[in-house]
Amino acid sequence: MYNFSELTKKSTYDKKRSILFNSILGKKDPRAMMFSNFKPFEFQADGLTFYSVEQRFQWLRLAQRPDFQKNIMKYGLEDNGHNVKHYSSRPNVKPVLNNDYEQLVVWMRECLRYKLQYCEGFKDALLKTGNVALVEYSTWGDDFWGAVGQKGNGKTLTGANVTGKLLMELRDELTQGKATPVNTPTPEPQQDVDDEDETDIEEDEEDGFEVPPLQRVIFNFGKKKIQFTSENFCLLSVYDKGETIEFDVKY
Repeated sequence: MYNFSELTKKSTYDKKRSILFNSILGKKDPRAMMFSNFKPFEFQADGLTFYSVEQRFQWLRLAQRPDFQKNIMKYGLEDNGHNVKHYSSRPNVKPVLNNDYEQLVVWMRECLRYKLQYCEGFKDALLKTGNVALVEYSTWGDDFWGAVGQKGNGKTLTGANVTGKLLMELRDELTQGKATPVNTPTPEPQQDVDDEDETDIEEDEEDGFEVPPLQRVIFNFGKKKIQFTSENFCLLSVYDKGETIEFDVKY
């Protein structure tokens, strides 16, 4: 894994010996779009549905402004990355974006792991690049996340190319069998004993049990919610059977 100083060190890349990507090139080259942060795909994090790496990344940068975060989440799958980038570049939004670059790198690593886990075709496309340098061709002049051309020199690009390096880092982990999925915590049983909070609990008719609603315990497993209602019971064990989950319960 690159440390921050290695990631941010500028390098020069031969355009013909590199795989260049951005959303502009992606209009004609599917591979260039696949590696772009604007590539549309659906995933969930923090209880929300995101449609691109760019959306998740900018949402994280706006943690101090929940109202701006809410606006970013209004954009759907179609042209998501461009819409999010346009919004985060507004004069009233851009000044409040988190610009702690060490933290931004941590968030970008996380976002790319969501992409590895949920974006169909991304893993295979990444592995097929072999050892070729992956370079975000920044035609908009960003030599931190990407690399830019030099006036009078159409053969090379220069920049830190942090996005490209993080992709190559992930590729190396995949090749070595060390790539890990997004670190999501295992849900713990939650017990609700306050009557005033019952309105906040969503009923799952499919998994409900026909017993007196004297005590309620909710178990969350991803999108699935399992509900027990009983006067007194002890959960002994849980078995994940793929499409079904079995419980040993002692009353």
